[in-house]
Amino acid sequence: MDNQAFQEAVKNDLRTIPTLKMGILSARDLYGTLATVILKTSLIFLSMNTLVQFMLQVFGLYYPKISVGVLFCTWVFALGASLFIGTLLSQYILFGKLVKGRLKTEVFIKKKCRHFTGIYFLMYGVIYTVFVMGLSAASKVFDNSASSTLYFFWDVLFPLGFAQLASFVAATVIMSFLANMEIERLGVGVVFEVINQFVAKLKNRPLIEVSPNGGSDE
Repeated sequence: MDNQAFQEAVKNDLRTIPTLKMGILSARDLYGTLATVILKTSLIFLSMNTLVQFMLQVFGLYYPKISVGVLFCTWVFALGASLFIGTLLSQYILFGKLVKGRLKTEVFIKKKCRHFTGIYFLMYGVIYTVFVMGLSAASKVFDNSASSTLYFFWDVLFPLGFAQLASFVAATVIMSFLANMEIERLGVGVVFEVINQFVAKLKNRPLIEVSPNGGSDE
């Protein structure tokens, strides 16, 4: 899609979004999709975190032994971050379900979202690696002769938890800044403003039913 065609698609969507009729989604369709997003995101975080820990351990830069307990704690923190992301995306997942196939910029937006997601996880991985290295090195000053419970908390749980939290926050802030810059560069900021207004209306409408019917124009 060339620039002129893209701008025409943007203008068309700006006229289309406010006139869209709000269909009905089944609870299974919405919450099932949301649960899948949360689970997949947590597994991506877990995979990245475990890979970083393993590679640093191979090079002698990460000292706590990787165990089932460490993996479980890592996944718990990853799941917490994924729940936060899922909460932020829930209304947009609903919007995407209701307007599927109706926007001319839909393919472009999905493509950009994939790009942003890839960049986000790349940044997260780099930041997480730096934090784990730093905290692991700092934990060496701790007396390893302490109780196993205290040792696990100080040398394993605290570094992993803090590294994930700090990496998640930093990557999210940076990605938000970069995404906003890219949206403004492409001149599609107004589209997202209209989408936000549409999403705000969704909160005041009964859009979910228990029956397995998909979105419709009725």
